[in-house]
Amino acid sequence: MTTPIRSYRGHLLVAVPKMLDPNFFQTVTLMVAHDEEQALGLVLNRPSQTTLREAWQQVESGACPADGFLHFGGPCQQVLSALHADSALSNLEVLPGLYFTQEAEKLRLLVEQRSTPIRFFVGFAGWGAGQLEAELREGAWLTGAASREEVFGDPTQLWERWAKRLGRPRSSMLFGIKDPPPDPSVN
Repeated sequence: MTTPIRSYRGHLLVAVPKMLDPNFFQTVTLMVAHDEEQALGLVLNRPSQTTLREAWQQVESGACPADGFLHFGGPCQQVLSALHADSALSNLEVLPGLYFTQEAEKLRLLVEQRSTPIRFFVGFAGWGAGQLEAELREGAWLTGAASREEVFGDPTQLWERWAKRLGRPRSSMLFGIKDPPPDPSVN
C-alpha cells in the first residue's frame, strides 16, 4: 500500500537560488493542481511585455476590453489560462476565492468582464508523477501557503519577499545550506 502524497495545491513554490534552470531561476510558482499523477503550477513573477489586448487580437476578431500584461506561467505550452475570483467561470478552485480557468469560452467571458481580479497566463509549469516530490526532497524549492493578495499583487520583488519570509538567509539559499546556525560567527 502506498502512502498518499501531500498535495501542494494552493501553496507557493519558491525556487532556491542554486536552481539554475532559466525557466525557474528566482521564481515563485503557485501550485494550481497536485496529485499522485501530476502537478501543475503557474509562475507568478514573470510578466511579459505583451498586453492582453495585443495577444487577444491574434485569436479573436472583437475588441478586448480587459487590460494588463500576460504572464509567463512556465515552460509548458498552452494557449491561455487565468487565475481569477469568479466561481461561475471556474475549472478548479485553487484556494478559497481563487479559481483557475483554461476553457476558451470561460476565458472569453472573463476577458469581457471587468469586475473581478484576473491574471492571464501563457504556458504553465508541469511535473509528472513523483517529479515534484523528488525536487522538493532535493531542496530545489521552499514552500509556503499562498493568498489571493499575493496572486493579484505586484509581482516585482515577490521572490525576495518570500525568501525572507521563509527565514532563509540569501547566503544559505545560494550555497544550499539546509540548516544554517542562528549565529554563523560561532563556527
